[in-house]
Amino acid sequence: MPSLELVCHLADGGRGAVGVESMARALAWSEYLATHARRAYGTGIVTPMDRARALLKKLTDGRLPEGAFALKQVYRNEWSMLVDREYAAEAVPILVEHGYLVELEADNSARGGRPREPRYMLNPEATK
Repeated sequence: MPSLELVCHLADGGRGAVGVESMARALAWSEYLATHARRAYGTGIVTPMDRARALLKKLTDGRLPEGAFALKQVYRNEWSMLVDREYAAEAVPILVEHGYLVELEADNSARGGRPREPRYMLNPEATK
C-alpha cells in the first residue's frame, strides 16, 4: 500500500509529504486489487480438505449411483474441485480416514487382464 500511496501522491502532482487523500485513495485501490487477486488466485488455494468436503457434499446429495463407486465416476463428472483423477484421488483418502467412505476390496480373482480399481461406498453410519 505505501507504493500505491506514493503513486497516487505523485499522480496528483504532489510535492513533499504524502497527504491523507493519497493514503485514502491507495487504501481503496488496494482493497479493489485484493478482491481481483483473490479471484485470480482462488483456484490455487483449494486444499485437499476442500476437495474432500466437495466430494462428501456430492455423495450425500445422491449425485453418484447408490452403492459402490469407482474413482473414475467422480472425476468423469468434472465437478468443481474434482475435475481430474489427481484431485479426486486427494479427496477420497481423507473421507476414508475420517470414516465417511469405506474402501471395498477389489475382486480380481475371476478376471484376467488389468486389476480393477478399488471401489468406495458411503459409510451409512457416518451420515446419520
